[in-house]
Amino acid sequence: MNVPYIPVPYPYLDFIPIITGYISTGPRIRWRILGNMFQIWPPYNTKEYLGFEYRSKGWARSATGAVKNSFTADNDTTIFDDTVMVLGTKLKYFQIKSFDTTALQQDYFRYLNVAKANDKGAPNLSFAPYPTKVLIGYANIPDTGYGT
Repeated sequence: MNVPYIPVPYPYLDFIPIITGYISTGPRIRWRILGNMFQIWPPYNTKEYLGFEYRSKGWARSATGAVKNSFTADNDTTIFDDTVMVLGTKLKYFQIKSFDTTALQQDYFRYLNVAKANDKGAPNLSFAPYPTKVLIGYANIPDTGYGT
C-alpha cells in the first residue's frame, strides 16, 4: 500500500469520472478516510491487506494488556516510558514546592523528546531531496509504460 491521498486528488477522483466517463488508474493503491470509512482507489475484487497505524487515547494498561483511559487497579501500568513518568512526577513535585527546576526540566524534556522520537516512524530520507524540473517533473511522469 502506498501513501494516503494528498488533498489535490480528491476533486479529481470525485468529479472527473462523472463528467467525462474516463477513469485514470495507475498501479498504486491510494486511500483516504472519509466519514469514518476507508475509501480505497482503485477498488479491488480480491482480498488485499492494508496496514494502518493509529493512536489510542488510552494511556494506562491493565495486567492483562488491555489499554484503558485511567488507573483502576493496583497492578495497572502506564504505556509511557518509566523514566519520563518519574521525571515528570519529580518536576511537578519540585514546581509545587517552589524548588529550582532548571536541571530537572531539562532532563524531563530531553527524555520526553527521545520517547516521542522512538514512538513514531521516521520519514524517508532522500539523497536528492530537491527535485529539479529541468526536463521532466512529477506532474508528467506516467504511472506505467516508461519504455513502451
